[in-house]
Parts: sequence; structure tokens; C-alpha cells
Amino acid sequence: MGFLYQPNVTVNKTAASYNSTLWIRNVSDTVNADLTLKLHVRFVKIDQPDNLRGLVRSSDMPMPEIVPWGLDWDRWKQQVLQLVTEYWHNRLYLTPRNFCGLDWRGSSGNVLRPNFRCGLTVSESGNPHLKIGCVRIPPGGFHTSFFMPRQRILWLDCKDTITRTETGGGGQVPVVHEFGHVLGLNHVNARSEACRNATNGNSRICYGANLSRQCGDVMGGGMRLDGWHAWPWKKRIKEHLERLHRDVEMNGATVRPVPRRLQAHEIYEPSPNTAPGGVQAVPALDGGV
Repeated sequence: MGFLYQPNVTVNKTAASYNSTLWIRNVSDTVNADLTLKLHVRFVKIDQPDNLRGLVRSSDMPMPEIVPWGLDWDRWKQQVLQLVTEYWHNRLYLTPRNFCGLDWRGSSGNVLRPNFRCGLTVSESGNPHLKIGCVRIPPGGFHTSFFMPRQRILWLDCKDTITRTETGGGGQVPVVHEFGHVLGLNHVNARSEACRNATNGNSRICYGANLSRQCGDVMGGGMRLDGWHAWPWKKRIKEHLERLHRDVEMNGATVRPVPRRLQAHEIYEPSPNTAPGGVQAVPALDGGV
């Protein structure tokens, strides 16, 4: 079986921030659709304090004392990729509030409305979306890791793969938090008046008031995943949908919802070869990369 009509969507999307693929096939009572963000990165090893290898740094973030990387370089890079993937890949979902554009008729005749599983793949590439400046600081040394969105540069250090205790938030793996910024997420309390009035977006109040629930958020000082973290996928899916459907709103969730079986009065029965709103159909969406 398949779609009630041929959906107007783009399967693969490329952009400066990351690529993405929308995969919809064989939806069933337990199988949803997949929207995967694909981020290509290049790790840049900083061997000496005066060797930035062409990377720029924020003027208010001076280079710390560093030591050359040793045999742990490759292992550390793989650990970064593993931690980021394990945390962000396939742990969030988008649920359409009211959107018939991808309704699917199953083999039993039932009509299902799929949700979207939010995936993330991060891989090394010679043509990256993101350059990562990597410094190895000596024992007892300190470095503030940060993301420069306009330059698409992320600065990390060798300790960012180790759980760090944050005030009021419990433990946090810094590299997971920083990749939240790379995806487009801001600090959990960034919209508050207190944060907006702070000296900069890294002020403590932007991570949540001490001992508040915000502190435990991964974009605060903890590791808790929440529905609002699906915002990067909510934003990107609009780029996959035909213009007619880009105003569709979706809810984010951390618990896997199953496709909703529609009641008879909810089913939109389109005319042959025509999408809702009279938009001419495009070839069937079948597969991905």
C-alpha cells in the first residue's frame, strides 16, 4: 500500500548547517517516518598555542595553555562522535498536530498518520559543515568551550568528553551540550529577561536559576532531554514539505508515539493524482540515502 496521494516533499535537503533526509516507507501500526539530520565535521588538532590552523576564536575567549596531542587523538575523536550520536540520535519525535499530507493507507485498509523519528548522524568529512578546533589542556588547566555560529566553528578541549558537575544541574557531558548549540538550540533560559539583560549568553542565569528544573536540562547544566529539543527537526522538516504545508506545526516528544489510526471522518480522500489544495502531485517518495 502507500500514501493516499503522492506527497509533495523533498527527500534529500542540503544546507550550510547540515544535510537531511526524510524517509517514509511501509508505515504500519508500529513504524513511523524518519527525519535524519546529517552533519559533516572536520576535527582540527591544535598542537601549539600559536597554531590555530586557520581557525578564528572569539576575542573574549583567549587561547588557554595547551600541550600537543598524543596517541589519544584518534580515540578522543571517536569518543566525541560516539557520545554525540548516542545522545541525540533517534531519541526525539515529531507528532503532527493536524497534517494529512503524509497519511498512509495500510494493507488492512486502515489509514495511518505517521510521526517522525528525529535522527542525527555525525561523520568526518573533507567538505564539512562544521570545523572543530580541538585543544589539549594540561592537568589542572581550564578552557571554555564554545560555538561560533556565523563561522561554523566549534571549540572543544580534551576534557569535554568527561562528565562535569554543574551547579544545580547535576552532571553534564560538555560535548553533548555544545552539539545542542551546533544544531541550533540556545540555553534553556535564554528567552528570560534576566538572561537578555546579562552581559552575554554564557551568564549563569541563562543555564537556569540554581536548583530549578531548568538546571537539569541538557541546554542548562544537566543531561535531561525534553520535547523542546526537537526544534531543529521541526525547523528542517518545513524545508522538506511543499510550500503549501510549511505552516504545519508539530509537537516534540521524547517517548516514541505510534502512528495514529484515523477515524473515517478524519480521512481526506483526494482526487486521483492530486494533492490536498489542488496541488499537482509529484513522484512517490520512496527511499533515501
